[in-house]
Amino acid sequence: MNDEESIYIRDEDDEVSDILKSLTLSLFITYSKMFSQSDSGRITLDARDIFKNNKNLIKSHEFIIEQRNTYVAHAGDTHLESAKTVILLDEDPMSSELPKITVFTNHMYCFEQKGFEILLELVDFIESKVLEKSKKIVVRMENKELVNFTKEQFYFLALMNKPLVIKD
Repeated sequence: MNDEESIYIRDEDDEVSDILKSLTLSLFITYSKMFSQSDSGRITLDARDIFKNNKNLIKSHEFIIEQRNTYVAHAGDTHLESAKTVILLDEDPMSSELPKITVFTNHMYCFEQKGFEILLELVDFIESKVLEKSKKIVVRMENKELVNFTKEQFYFLALMNKPLVIKD
């Protein structure tokens, strides 16, 4: 709103930057959900387990989680974006013109290319660890917990909309 009655002026319109910011914030949130505890029964990942033998990637992981926790979730400071509020006064101190307020922003333009390369490396690494762990669980279940489980029992659970619960 930039009319004469408004005291706020937005003197820049950078729709591309606004979209890139939204995508980056979404990236931080979506990535972090894999490692967040939930009561929904969703499987969550343990970063200590996933990255125990990869000290380089744990630092990248921690950066993304930190940005999600401080900047995205709690509006904390970040080096990815800055803003400066400025009050604009008329040159003539005797003017009846009201002061105007504007904000100069240094928009977050997402990561540089290297940032996305690291993110893709993180996702590939996590995917390989999850697949590796899933295969071990499936083999264990096939050889142990499900060895005497019949097809009819599976259909019964499905018909009753009940989960298959295996206790350790």
